[in-house]
Amino acid sequence: MTGYTGQSFPHMLYHFVLTYSNWETASICFSESFESLAEGFQRALWKAGGVPRRHRTDSLSAAVKNLSPGRDFTARLTGLMLHYGIKPTKTNPKSPNENGDCESLHGHLKDSIEQALLLRGSRDFASREAYQAFIDEVFEKKNAGRTKRFEEEREALGPLPARPIAYHDWVKVTVRGSSTIVVKNNVYSVPSRLIGEEVKVRVFAEHLEVWYAQRCTERLPRLHGKGKHRINYRHVIDSLVRKPGAFENYRWHDDLFPSVRFRMAYDELLEKRSTRASREYLKILYLAARVSESAVERAIERLLEAGRAIESDAVKEIVETSDSQDEIVRAPEIPEPDFDQYDMLFESDFEEHSPEEIIESEATSSHSVKESLLKMDMESLEYGENEGTNRGTDGDASRAASADGPHGVRGGGPVGREPIDQLRTVSVRTGPQGVRGATREPDREIAAAVEDPAGEDARSVRDDETTSEGEPPGEDAHRRRLPRPR
Repeated sequence: MTGYTGQSFPHMLYHFVLTYSNWETASICFSESFESLAEGFQRALWKAGGVPRRHRTDSLSAAVKNLSPGRDFTARLTGLMLHYGIKPTKTNPKSPNENGDCESLHGHLKDSIEQALLLRGSRDFASREAYQAFIDEVFEKKNAGRTKRFEEEREALGPLPARPIAYHDWVKVTVRGSSTIVVKNNVYSVPSRLIGEEVKVRVFAEHLEVWYAQRCTERLPRLHGKGKHRINYRHVIDSLVRKPGAFENYRWHDDLFPSVRFRMAYDELLEKRSTRASREYLKILYLAARVSESAVERAIERLLEAGRAIESDAVKEIVETSDSQDEIVRAPEIPEPDFDQYDMLFESDFEEHSPEEIIESEATSSHSVKESLLKMDMESLEYGENEGTNRGTDGDASRAASADGPHGVRGGGPVGREPIDQLRTVSVRTGPQGVRGATREPDREIAAAVEDPAGEDARSVRDDETTSEGEPPGEDAHRRRLPRPR
C-alpha cells in the first residue's frame, strides 16, 4: 500500500507478461472488474506494440463463468478477444502453478517495488500519475536485460487495431426517496430533483456517469467492493431542510459533516440548543452548499474562537461582511470599452477619402503603397488625365494615371474600377512639337504639348493599340480614332 498527498492509497496492479522474453508491464487498478481488466490489458498491448496469438487468465469472475457447467468465458471477454483476434485461455480453479512465468514474476514484482521504495526513502507521491511513472520506471529497469528476446518476440506479434475499445456498462436504476441510487451493490447520492426518476448510469473502471434526459448530470468516483456508500451533502440538503426532524436519525448522518469544524458546530448546538440543533445546523449546511463551504468554515472558526454562540444568522452575517466574501463567486471586472478609440482608427481616412477609395486601397495595396500614391505630384496626375498620352515605351496604358487621383478618369466609372485604356472616343492628332494630342472637350483641359522624355519623335512610338487586330500600322495610323467602349 502506497500513498500520495499524505493519504493512504489502497490499490491493485494489473500485471501483463510475455512468456518468451518475460517482458512485463503493469497498471494501477482498484478491483478485479471487467472494466479494470480491459483497461489494463489494452494499455499493455499498446506498450508492447503488438498483439499475441493467445491470452491466458486465471478464473476471475470478470472473465470466466465459474458457476456454469463448462466454465465458459463471459460474453464481454469474448468480444474483447475477438476485437484483437486473440484466442482466450484460462487456468483451472486453485491452480496458480498453471500461470507459469506470470505467477513467478508477480512475486518478484512485489519485491522490486518494495526495494525501489526503500531506496527512494519515501512512500508519498504528489499524484497518482507520479506513482504510475514510478512503477513504469521499475519495469524499465527489469526489462533492460530482456531486449534481445523481446525484439524476437515482437516480430511474432500481430498488428494493433486502429484504436482501443472504451469499455463501460450501462445500468438503469430509480432514484430513491433518500436521493440515492444503488449501483453494483454500492450506494451513491444524486441531486434531490431526481427523486422518483429513472436514470441511466454508465459504469467505467474508476467512475460513474449519471445520465438523465440525454444529459450527463453527475460524474461520481466509483466505489469498489460491496456495501459501501458515497453521500454528498449538496445532493440531499434540500430535502433535509424541508424535513429537519429526519436529520438526527439519518442513515448516513456522519457523511453530512464536511470537516471537523462543522462537527464542532453541531456538537455546540446540541449542548446549548438541543431542541433546535438540527434545524440550525441544516441552515448552516445549506449556506455552505449555496455560497461557499470554505467561507462558512472560517465563520464557524471565528465564532468558536470568540466564544460566541453558534447560530445560522451569525454565520451568515460573518460570511456576507468578512473579507472572505471576495473569495466567493465573484464576477470578473471588465472595463467599459471606449468607442472613441475605434473612431480614431478611421478618422483620417474618412475625412480625406471617399468610401470607395478606402475600400479599394485596403483591398489592393498596403499602407506604404497607399501613402506613396497619395504623395504623387500634381504634374504626374494632370499628365495622366490626357487620355492616351502617358504611354511608356512598353505600350502599357494601365500605368497612365494613379487610381487614387483626386479627379478620376472621365467616363471610366469609379476610380480604380475600370482599365485606363477604356477611354471615351477622342481624335488623335499631332501637336505642334510632333507629340500626339487629343481634341479639346468643353469640360476638360488638355495639355497643348509635352516634351518626349526620351528625346524621340512621338511618331516613332508604336501605335499597335490604335490599329485593327492583325492589321499592320500605316502612315496615317496616328489619325485613326480609338474605339468607343461598350
